[in-house]
Amino acid sequence: MLDNSRLYNGDNHVITDAAKKMFELASKRLVEKEQQLMKLEKAINPLLDDNDRVGFGFVLEKIVQACKNIPKSVPFHTRVDAKKVPFYYQKITKPMDLGTIEANVKAHRYVTVEEFRNDIHQIMINSEMYNGPAEKSSYTAKATEIVALADKMIAENSVQLSELEANINGFDLNIGEVEPEIEDAMANDEEMSDVEESGVLVDDLALSGNEMEDEEMDESAWTSELLQSRMHSSGQLNNDLALSDSDDEERVEAIKRGDTADNLLDSF
Repeated sequence: MLDNSRLYNGDNHVITDAAKKMFELASKRLVEKEQQLMKLEKAINPLLDDNDRVGFGFVLEKIVQACKNIPKSVPFHTRVDAKKVPFYYQKITKPMDLGTIEANVKAHRYVTVEEFRNDIHQIMINSEMYNGPAEKSSYTAKATEIVALADKMIAENSVQLSELEANINGFDLNIGEVEPEIEDAMANDEEMSDVEESGVLVDDLALSGNEMEDEEMDESAWTSELLQSRMHSSGQLNNDLALSDSDDEERVEAIKRGDTADNLLDSF
């Protein structure tokens, strides 16, 4: 509008001045309301959200809704009622339905397209197992139609889904490996965890040592405890006890020699 007024009326025209003031006011209001406008923009289009899980879930939810809109697909919208079909869960060990998939999408449980696709295909697998092949069962034929639509929409959104999946899992699409920054962060977290566990262990050992110092143990109890320790099993304790015995024997011999010398002196 301002550009058109400049072009038609000139820069110094009254109408152009009014257009300038309107432009300046609008720019000021946009700056003031920028955060609110960004929130509204993300609410309208979740693909703009900073959290890639939100955008990923938005695309998957569109696929689920399209599958639920298939005519006569209602039997696959919710779990099979065990009361109405009592033997169903005896034969089907991994039940799946569009309602469960939709709940998983909203809870952001899917972090790869493959996980989502596997659950969609599980609906068809279960129908084939319980109702028979698509040629003989209208239920399986409808499940096959659901799978076909889901696969088609996944293919149509493959570029977007691949990018979002890579961002969620920290993969580089060019080499298919975890990005170095994310890998380093994961390694640092593991190292910090090890350090924390080691610190706790050192503290526990220190506390244990203080408690042992405070306790008064007689010689027989101390010996009994060591005999049951790993030192005894490795032979180290035997060596220590052997050295201890030899020291005692030397002391006894010294005392005996001292007594003998005293007796000789007394005899003089």
